[in-house]
Amino acid sequence: MRLGDVCQVIPGRHIIETAHNRLAQGVPYITGPSDFGDIQATPTRWTETPDVMCAPADTLVTVKGAGVGKINLAPSEPACIGRQLMAMRAIPHHADPSFIFLALNAFKKLITEKATGATVPGVVIDDLVALPLLLPPLEEQQRIAAGLRE
Repeated sequence: MRLGDVCQVIPGRHIIETAHNRLAQGVPYITGPSDFGDIQATPTRWTETPDVMCAPADTLVTVKGAGVGKINLAPSEPACIGRQLMAMRAIPHHADPSFIFLALNAFKKLITEKATGATVPGVVIDDLVALPLLLPPLEEQQRIAAGLRE
């Protein structure tokens, strides 16, 4: 099984500098790993013209720049995501979002190794979709994720 079989992979898009702010006006805008915490992203910018959005249960993966392979949970509210990121959204009844987050953390090194480009390293959507995934039944995914969270 591949990650793309159980997740929708959503590439972020750039929003021009004049279309986002630090005044908390609009929706949160996660630009890249600079907004990442230990586990969950925290917005430092907002936009009133959102484009690509992530959902609270999504896992964010850095796919461009020096932070390629960094992984974080999306914020607890819907947020716009920039071009350095892709959101992994578990397909309901196929994959548990917490299990996907844990599985992607196990793939950090592999994701980083797939990055190409001398000036700005990057990973393409096909690389993420094709990641091999051993996926137990949904109930087992939930049990494993709950155990690891504790």
